[in-house]
Amino acid sequence: MPDPVHEPSPNRPPPATPVPATAPAPLRIVVADDNPVVRAGLTALLGTRPGLAVVAEAADGRQVCAETLRHRPDVVLLDVRMPGADGISVLPYLVRLAPVLMLTYSRETETVHAALARGAAGYLVHGEFTAEQLITAVGEVAAGRPVFSASAAGVLPAVPSPRGRTRRRGGEHRA
Repeated sequence: MPDPVHEPSPNRPPPATPVPATAPAPLRIVVADDNPVVRAGLTALLGTRPGLAVVAEAADGRQVCAETLRHRPDVVLLDVRMPGADGISVLPYLVRLAPVLMLTYSRETETVHAALARGAAGYLVHGEFTAEQLITAVGEVAAGRPVFSASAAGVLPAVPSPRGRTRRRGGEHRA
């Protein structure tokens, strides 16, 4: 006797084949710093993490512009002081292509303000964050949330909050 439950029927579609879940595409990162040791360290750290991929490195402003245009990354990590065109100078161009997280030793008030005025999505000062905080910061910036290390957050302009209290720009997103 035929088994009607397991027999193919012309009126019933074939059973669905499960589609394997695919991992989301990794966040693509361009690392720009004139110090080759810093570049190599950042590339090694970020490139070995699941969900992150360093697609290019750059040693100066002109090179980071070319690599960002070429690779269209999700985030650019940008040093302030580089030979030729520095990070602050190329920032207005880069932010039209990808969110930019300043990653630098420069903690001067004027430099932080200049980076923010030119569109930086975040500002981390070396020595003020851990490797895990950097990885988190990359994801935050890619998601459109600003991130600041302590000294950068300390010089942010105060803005009124919706509750009438004054708070620092950047809110709670600190590395």
